[in-house]
Amino acid sequence: MKTLDLLLKKFDEYEFEDFAVFADSVVVLFTNSDRWNELPESIRAEILELLDRRFGEEPS
Repeated sequence: MKTLDLLLKKFDEYEFEDFAVFADSVVVLFTNSDRWNELPESIRAEILELLDRRFGEEPS
């Protein structure tokens, strides 16, 4: 599964809506939102790890 798909699945799983996806590849995460701060630290770390992985991927 693509990293972007994993990210979107995580966002859906935790009902996190404070993000945007542009051109089916660029993810913008609004980490100053209350919802982000309410997520457990382990979930935030997992999402940030997926974002780091996504950033390192070659564009499709």
